[in-house]
Amino acid sequence: MNACGNCDWHGPTGDCREIRDYAERIEAGEEAPAGECPECGALAYCMGAEEWADWANEVLDGEGLGECNGQPQFWFGTEPAYGPEVVWLNNSAETLPVDDWAELDESAIVALARSMAFLQSDD
Repeated sequence: MNACGNCDWHGPTGDCREIRDYAERIEAGEEAPAGECPECGALAYCMGAEEWADWANEVLDGEGLGECNGQPQFWFGTEPAYGPEVVWLNNSAETLPVDDWAELDESAIVALARSMAFLQSDD
């Protein structure tokens, strides 16, 4: 998943536009962007695990899945024991390596949390 350096856009690499004037916009040694933001044209960069987990939690909160009766219901976090590029979903043994979480968009995050809630309610 990528985040725009200028606006609130988040999206998969496939949604980024090709970077215009790349050599004029990127200095040697800088982090390579994923592409241009399709909304504002600024550079978009791949999100790290912690940044992605924070954004995914905002998505869950916006859908009312972050808390239930004032108690955390689902949230994504990072844990050094799992490795730097792994996030986990609480209330489950679900860990998501970078290949799994990096391209999850808002609808996939919500679907994952709802599927976890469904599986837990059957226990």
